[in-house]
Amino acid sequence: MDKVFHHQIGRNMEIYVDDMVAKTTQERSHCDDLQEIFEQIRAYKMRLNPEKCAFGVQGGKFLGFMLTSRGIEANPEKCEAILNMKSPKTIKEVRQLAGRVAALSRSALVIETGKMHQPVYVVSRVMQPMKQRYPKIEQLALTLVITARRLRHYFQSHTIIVRTNQPLRQILTKPELAGRLTKWSIELSEFDIQFQPRSALKAQIFADFISELTSDEHNKYWELHVDGASSQGGSGAGIILKEEDNMVAEQLLQFYFPASNNQAEYEALKARLKLALNLQVQSLTAHCDSLLVVQQIRGEYQVKDPLLERYWLVAKDLISKFSSFIILHVHREKNVRANILSKLAATRGDTQTSVLSQLTLKKPSIELLSITSINHLHGWRTPFLEYINTGTVPKDDLNPQNFRRKASLYTSIAGELYKRGISQALLKCLNTDEAREVMDEVHEGICGNYIGGRALAAKIVRTGYFWPTMKRDCITKVKTCDKCQKHEAVSTKPADVLHSMEVSWPFHRWGLDILGSFPIAPGQVKFLLVSIDYFSKWIEAQPLAKITAEKHHFSSVEHPQTNGQAEATNRVILQAIKRKLDNAKGEWAELIPEILWSYNTTIQTTTGETPFKLVYGSEALIPVEVGIPTIRTELYDEQHNTCTRNAELDLVEEDREITAIKQRAMKQLAARKLNSKVVPRAFSNDDLVLRRTEDVRRPPSHGKLAANWEGPF
Repeated sequence: MDKVFHHQIGRNMEIYVDDMVAKTTQERSHCDDLQEIFEQIRAYKMRLNPEKCAFGVQGGKFLGFMLTSRGIEANPEKCEAILNMKSPKTIKEVRQLAGRVAALSRSALVIETGKMHQPVYVVSRVMQPMKQRYPKIEQLALTLVITARRLRHYFQSHTIIVRTNQPLRQILTKPELAGRLTKWSIELSEFDIQFQPRSALKAQIFADFISELTSDEHNKYWELHVDGASSQGGSGAGIILKEEDNMVAEQLLQFYFPASNNQAEYEALKARLKLALNLQVQSLTAHCDSLLVVQQIRGEYQVKDPLLERYWLVAKDLISKFSSFIILHVHREKNVRANILSKLAATRGDTQTSVLSQLTLKKPSIELLSITSINHLHGWRTPFLEYINTGTVPKDDLNPQNFRRKASLYTSIAGELYKRGISQALLKCLNTDEAREVMDEVHEGICGNYIGGRALAAKIVRTGYFWPTMKRDCITKVKTCDKCQKHEAVSTKPADVLHSMEVSWPFHRWGLDILGSFPIAPGQVKFLLVSIDYFSKWIEAQPLAKITAEKHHFSSVEHPQTNGQAEATNRVILQAIKRKLDNAKGEWAELIPEILWSYNTTIQTTTGETPFKLVYGSEALIPVEVGIPTIRTELYDEQHNTCTRNAELDLVEEDREITAIKQRAMKQLAARKLNSKVVPRAFSNDDLVLRRTEDVRRPPSHGKLAANWEGPF
């Protein structure tokens, strides 16, 4: 709106947000001004609400003020509300009013005509607690910024003179400003603001109405009369509070607990001191007929009774809050009214009448201290210090000779226990609390970087500290540190021992796996189904065009993990295919028989035999023996070969048993090697555990700094 009507603002128009007022000093030019304004509205295709428009008005409200031919005037309704404001009558209301005024960020815009000052606008705002902690000069700058935002139309069309005794101009024009002051300085630079020293408060917008509305009561003279009584029928106290010669409060206290006369006197004095403070009494004179209480309050008598000493401390604390306090001893005949009230309270029933104000105390206002016998627990340093100083061996030590040997490693310096060390000449011995503080600081303090338990213990020793369970405590500290656990590296060590599968004859157990996808080969095949016999290591493979299933079977979440034999076979086949192929990647399916034949006729490490021999009972004749004949091909005799073949088939079971023994031996060797690296991780019911954070659950904004574990669960 300021940009649309920037030519009219201040001349014949005033705008604040969506409120607009067309003003004219002369009636004959009013229509011309309206025509100019309407043309500007049409140019920007704006529309006005007819119900909110009024023309030919001699005066009216605008932004809470009255606009008339005489100028800007205060709103009579708001003035009446201030004049009819209810005066605060209690200390709580006065404090509330004072807090509201103190929390206001306020300023006033004033028109200066000659020696006359006329208020135009008052801006006030309640500061948030955070902004109340700003320095005074920043609070003043914030007040100016808030005023400029509220009265932007005035600041844009007029020269603003800021009168203050604070160096606001010097602060806002300093080149080395930083933070919010720089922001405010840039925001105020668009206005024509001049700073002048404040000579006199000619236009005081906010009067000090607290002092006007609050009566000056602290200079008045107050008197307090108290008396306590105790008998077999009960105990109580009488209280009279006077303002000069006027009776303000007359009250009796009835105690539902046994109390002595002096205790009743203190209870009555304590209750009325609190009442006087609530009434903002500054000068008080107390009258009491108990000489002991009077002399104790004056400090002339020493308080020996522990119970009365606690009453005395509370009473002295309350008395210190008065600017003037005098306590006088009066004879009982001069304290008749308070004495009657105390006796009445001691003998009165539970029922109350409207004549007197009665309060009942069901228990003493001072809690009684109970002393119980407890066993004094010595720290681990105490026996060594006693032995070094007095030579006394603890009576409960079962091995005095061993204790003397340990004590020889310690020495006492200025009452502190030190241990003779190897890495350091002397190590200061710490108690449990000190040790916990040192561990926290070294592990996660300013110079700590969350090191491991053993490294933490070594670092503390190098620093010069010692306690007997240092290593164990440091390891426990790291294990219970939430940040250390969540950012711990993912362990690759096995959590359980190796469980071997028992396979004793060929084709007892097979492993299946799918390898692919490959480049499309003849027959539109691109997958390879691989199966391996766990006993003989015999491999079968079949290229497939697609993988389908008529019915899917889902296994449970917990299932036995296989030994990875099928995956290892896949790697062997894949490496062989890569090495045999050159650029013709689509011929991979034709090479599968060659690769399988080569693998099945190669001796395996775990069995010591070829898969072909374990399946068929004899070694296969490989193609190279045909091209370059060997002895068994040159001396081939069919009849002799048949007899030898039958004998091999009869003995093949023995060869398979030997192979099974070799496999069990290899499995035991592998299990022994893997089990040596096992770090057991066992969980019980109701244990809190951390779960490894997968990549999909890591916050994208954390990047490399994301935690490896999440939880606990």
